[in-house]
Amino acid sequence: MSGSKSSSSSSSRARAANTNSNKLLSLSRVATLVFAALTLTSYTTTAQTPPPSLCSCSPTKFNFKLNFQGTCESTSLTGVNDELCFINVRPGMESVAENVDFEIENILSMMSANQRALNSVIPTVVTSVDIFEYDTTNELTVINQEIFSNQSLSDGDIIEFTSISSKLDPNKPLQEQLEYFPGGLILRYTGVNSNNEDVINTFAWGYNIEDCTTEQISAGDFIGWTIVDDVTAANGAFCPAIVTPPPTLSPTTLAPTTTTAKPVNPTSSPTSTTTKMSITTKSSKHSARSKAAKVPSASKATKASYSLIYL
Repeated sequence: MSGSKSSSSSSSRARAANTNSNKLLSLSRVATLVFAALTLTSYTTTAQTPPPSLCSCSPTKFNFKLNFQGTCESTSLTGVNDELCFINVRPGMESVAENVDFEIENILSMMSANQRALNSVIPTVVTSVDIFEYDTTNELTVINQEIFSNQSLSDGDIIEFTSISSKLDPNKPLQEQLEYFPGGLILRYTGVNSNNEDVINTFAWGYNIEDCTTEQISAGDFIGWTIVDDVTAANGAFCPAIVTPPPTLSPTTLAPTTTTAKPVNPTSSPTSTTTKMSITTKSSKHSARSKAAKVPSASKATKASYSLIYL
């Protein structure tokens, strides 16, 4: 009997754990759908028919710096169309998920409610980092991902991430390489707080792929537990905003003025010409000699000029 009870109890716990796991998975999917709803309000397309004019201003490389004091209530991101950020302590997510009816308003409300007491949402260590880039279609297909598992990351540590946009070929139209064209980024941190609970920060942003004339994501931007420490700029062939015209440097080079001003020496030039004239007068006395004799007269003239200068 007791063995049967134990087996039944174990099975019940397994089912409960499985149910909670499914709810968490559903919640995660709904959160992604919420972000999709936000990002697609200003941009709709299909995989088959991309808009005629596109620009990609995603940095080709990011350095994300961990900031455990960061929150989702205060963010600063440039060059993005929409953003989403929330921090959850895992036990709170499981208990709240039981009564969620999965409407967008309720999900957003739940995300806000799960901003718990400050000490519970601050991690002491981050154990995993998941970074995803998705495409520009309605399906939000993941086109690049990098998983950092079994980590022990501290406040201030740097995470390097190379965007798939680094593979874009500037010699090809953007429409011909959409597999390397990110529509946005999702980043998920899993950490442990001082109560030994799992605490998770997830944020996402979508790029404005139809108007890249505004300022782009840059060092100093922040959201959640992340400060953008450094970026490698997008390729200028696909991002008009970062193309800086260099022509101002060439007109300001005053090479002709400096080269013509230095060689002029007003004192030596008149002296040499006066000397030559006196030598010419001297050599005219020896004009009865042959024309060949005029060649050494030049050396005499030189000698005379030296003596003249000496005197």
